[in-house]
Amino acid sequence: VAMTATFYGLFFANGLIMPLADRIHVESVYRKKFHNQVFEILILVNRREPISMIEEEIANREAA
Repeated sequence: VAMTATFYGLFFANGLIMPLADRIHVESVYRKKFHNQVFEILILVNRREPISMIEEEIANREAA
């Protein structure tokens, strides 16, 4: 019974939980990057930088 439970536990962890955790981590990194970009653009807006500079910054971020 213990060997069977261990097998199912390993199968469940490696087959389901780890891939799901990897996907969640990738999504978290993407969202963090996106929020940082939005924050930096809002800082430019708050500093009352020219619209052309803000648009250029957005275009540079989209290209990267």
